[in-house]
Amino acid sequence: MVACRLRYPLALTVAGLTLLAVFLASPRADADTATHAFPIRGSHSYGSELSRYGYARGRLHRGQDMAAASGTPLVAVTGGRVSYRQYQGGGAGYYVVIQGDDGRDSVYMHLQSAAFVAPGQRVRKGQVVGRVGSTGSSTGPHLHFERWSAHWYDGGSAYDPLAALKSWDVPLRPSGLTARPGSDRVSLDWADNPPEGDLAGYRIYRRTADTGYVRIASTGASAYVDRAASRNTNYDYRLKAVDRLSNLSGYSNSASPSAEAAPTAYAQTVDNADPERFFASASWSRSTWNTQRRGADYRYARPGAASDSARFRLRVPRTGRYEVYVWHPSGSAYSAAAPIGVRTTEGMRWRRIDQRTGGGRWISLGVHPLAAGDRESVFVSRSTSAPGYLIADAVRIVER
Repeated sequence: MVACRLRYPLALTVAGLTLLAVFLASPRADADTATHAFPIRGSHSYGSELSRYGYARGRLHRGQDMAAASGTPLVAVTGGRVSYRQYQGGGAGYYVVIQGDDGRDSVYMHLQSAAFVAPGQRVRKGQVVGRVGSTGSSTGPHLHFERWSAHWYDGGSAYDPLAALKSWDVPLRPSGLTARPGSDRVSLDWADNPPEGDLAGYRIYRRTADTGYVRIASTGASAYVDRAASRNTNYDYRLKAVDRLSNLSGYSNSASPSAEAAPTAYAQTVDNADPERFFASASWSRSTWNTQRRGADYRYARPGAASDSARFRLRVPRTGRYEVYVWHPSGSAYSAAAPIGVRTTEGMRWRRIDQRTGGGRWISLGVHPLAAGDRESVFVSRSTSAPGYLIADAVRIVER
């Protein structure tokens, strides 16, 4: 069991706490996965009754405790602005408060170290804001998460976030599904989901012109061959990701082998071995050691100067939306938070990727608006406080 004892900036009287508990009995309608993300990007558990919101400890516990491994990334549940980033030795430890665009405040406590974002900074849904820790008054690594009607200790009220958390706790929607016909089969392929949450695998669905989608298979891979497809029937395929609790994502895009005559989406892959499309300083060494590499080798470097990024040059045929993927081998000595940036029409967008796990496959960085042209577009930065080698291997874009 994970528990925490917290000391908050403002004290409430016993009568006030009782009134508050009655006032907050009704649920809040903030559980929308289109606008909200689950705060923990990794394996987690909700804990016992003592981990929940309420008076099980004999006093009001204002949030939900969720156990997770130390260092697990934490993300903004919705877009918003950071209002507090502080440390409280006798209670919350390192904590951060984000005023959400949904009119609610989200509070993250017991972070491993100071949050990655600063007061006044805008954050987007899913942006990494810190890592799970056990600082302050805590018996083990976990996130103490609170939701407040605006604002935290400034006219707002805490309420039980559990229902919203469980509704957000679903895998990401898969993307990039393609279907290729064969003489006696249909080969399906798609982009692996990023290594977040408790992903168990994927469920594959198929329909004809006369039927609805029917589940035909499950797989833990990012490819499947439908050998039961009839040669004279046109099919549409979709898939869903599923976690270990059987929570399902939304449907992926649809794909049909009969649509192969349609215009092919533009795609480009750039490997670090391409001297005309990959650039890095002498600080980025070359290695062939890890068998999860793509191609003959990959580059690695220690954390260092912010300006010393490995850069991939991409040719974008027309301004539009493109899904950006990265490939890296993984290893325990690699970075837990490798900063990878994409140059978009709206400026640089950065994500931190845990390169210790999930290697040897294409990992989506999301769909981004890219400008037409031929320029350096994806950057692996050495600017990180996380230990471990930064890896630059290959990138890919697919027009969406």
